[in-house]
Amino acid sequence: MEYLYHNLAKVSRSKPVIALSAGIGTSGRYLLGRVPKRIVALPRSMIDSIGVISMCPVIWGAVGAHWHLYSRSARVIT
Repeated sequence: MEYLYHNLAKVSRSKPVIALSAGIGTSGRYLLGRVPKRIVALPRSMIDSIGVISMCPVIWGAVGAHWHLYSRSARVIT
């Protein structure tokens, strides 16, 4: 994965690179998504770091935790 990351970073110095997330962007995908200056994510995409996302909303609700949807981040580039 690091090999892909470094080569993608090398290409991004001379050509525009855009990332597309159509599903879950965690772990290695999260690493590769750091290279482009623009990330396009579908509304159903979940992007986060390793081990942060857990797919147990029913259990979360039982312990008083709730989901929050953030549609923009501080790193939005238009």
